[in-house]
Amino acid sequence: MSFEKQKLKTLGVNNRPIRVSIDDDSLGYDIESWDKKDGDLRKIFIEVKNNLFIFKSGQWREAQAKKNSYFAHYWTKNCKLLKIINFNELKEAVTKQIKLENPTGYHWSLQIPFEDGKPVEDYF
Repeated sequence: MSFEKQKLKTLGVNNRPIRVSIDDDSLGYDIESWDKKDGDLRKIFIEVKNNLFIFKSGQWREAQAKKNSYFAHYWTKNCKLLKIINFNELKEAVTKQIKLENPTGYHWSLQIPFEDGKPVEDYF
C-alpha cells in the first residue's frame, strides 16, 4: 500500500488506493488504485504477490476481464525488490505455464517463474 500511496503522490493524484482484499479475497485482485496514462486518470486493479508468484484461476479470469487495467506487483527479497507486471506480460507467462502444466478443472493454481524486480526507489 505504501508503494501505491507514494506513486499516486508522485503522479499528483489525490485519490487513495483501497485494499479491497481485506473485505473480499475472492475478487481476483488485492488493491484498487489509480494511474495516469497519456494524462488521463484511470482506475487500475492490482494483485500482490510476495516471494512466490502463485496465480489462481479466479485471478486469471479477473485479469482477462480487466486486461490493461490489471497489474501484478511481485515483491521479492523481503519486499525490497518490486516487479510490476502488466497484463500482456502476465498473459504471456500464464499462457506458457498453462501449456507446460496443463491444469484441469475450473479451479487451479500455477507457480509462475518471474525474475526479481528492481529496488522500489528506482520507480520514483
